[in-house]
Amino acid sequence: MNKEELKQLSEKMLDYRAKNNLSAEKFADRCNLTLVTIYNIENCKQVPSKMTLRKILNVIESGV
Repeated sequence: MNKEELKQLSEKMLDYRAKNNLSAEKFADRCNLTLVTIYNIENCKQVPSKMTLRKILNVIESGV
């Protein structure tokens, strides 16, 4: 994942959270990830593993 793709993922996550009125903590719970992981990805400080990316996209795409 390059920087542009990471930025796009971050924007998707922030947009999803805003549209669903979710805190980062609640989003992390839905993704079964830690709050630190969510913050780091949203701030483009961490490239997610394939498993982490799958968890995030499953939540965003399912609209849960």
